[in-house]
Amino acid sequence: MIIFFLALWFHNIKSLDTYAVSVNVFWRHLNSDFYEPKDLYGNKDLVPFSRTIGQLSKSLNELEKQLPSVYVDFYARRLRCYLDNYIKENEKK
Repeated sequence: MIIFFLALWFHNIKSLDTYAVSVNVFWRHLNSDFYEPKDLYGNKDLVPFSRTIGQLSKSLNELEKQLPSVYVDFYARRLRCYLDNYIKENEKK
């Protein structure tokens, strides 16, 4: 059996048999600048996302170093609300 999923579709497969083989293959279809040079098939996160998540991680670490934990929790929750609102707004488009 072969199942085809479109790009960026989350999926989960559960085998009903004792043994199963699952192979994920991704194909690079964007400009090569979006992929890491050694990422032949586009399996890794895109470069702009990797850069953004790295910056976010550094920013959160800085908050943890500089602020009491109750403030870090407050701003992390605010960030989550911002992301939730961003997602909702983009779903409308």
